[in-house]
Amino acid sequence: MPGIYGGLLCADLRNIARDPMLLYIPLIPVVMAVVFRLGVPVGSEILLERLGFDL
Repeated sequence: MPGIYGGLLCADLRNIARDPMLLYIPLIPVVMAVVFRLGVPVGSEILLERLGFDL
């Protein structure tokens, strides 16, 4: 890609190839949102059944 961002893009692609964890970093907030959305009601039910504690 010619232009001002061409070199930066190539460097970023090399870094992602070197460290695959950089590929997953943008997905972490999405995964956390899903876990909180689906996990909190399940955890609340477990707390209510076992301990009588209502969130």
